[in-house]
Amino acid sequence: MEKVFQLFYVSKLKEGSNLSVIDQILQHSRASNPKKGITGILMFRAGIFLQLLEGEEKEVLELFKKIEKDPRHHHVMQLLATKNPRLFEDWSMSYRELSELDVKMINEILSWNRLINAERDVDNSSILYMLERFKHALR
Repeated sequence: MEKVFQLFYVSKLKEGSNLSVIDQILQHSRASNPKKGITGILMFRAGIFLQLLEGEEKEVLELFKKIEKDPRHHHVMQLLATKNPRLFEDWSMSYRELSELDVKMINEILSWNRLINAERDVDNSSILYMLERFKHALR
C-alpha cells in the first residue's frame, strides 16, 4: 500500500467565532482538497480543532501553512508528521463533532489536557491508533 504524508495538528477556534466557521472550512476543504489529492478528518469540540491532513508532502505542507495563518485558528500546533498508508482515502474531508465518549477515548490515548495546553510530548503511534479508531467509527 502506497504511503502518503500525514500531518496531524491541534488548534483553538478564535474566541468569539461563530460555529458556522466549521461549515465554511468543510465546504472549502471538500471543494479544493480533491484537486490537490488531500484527504483527512476534521474533529471539533469545545473550541478545539484536531485535524489530519494526508497526501503529497508538498501539498499538505502548503495547506498547513495556510491554516497556520488562518485567523479562525490560533495556537496551531503540529503533533504528527509522518508517512503511512492513507487512512481517509474516501474522504476529501471527513468531519466528526467529538462526543463525551470521544473525548474520554482521546484522554485515554493522548491526554486531552496535553492537546489543549499544546504540549508536544504526544507519541506518533498513539495518534495513529486514535485516528484508526475514528476511521472505523465512520463506517
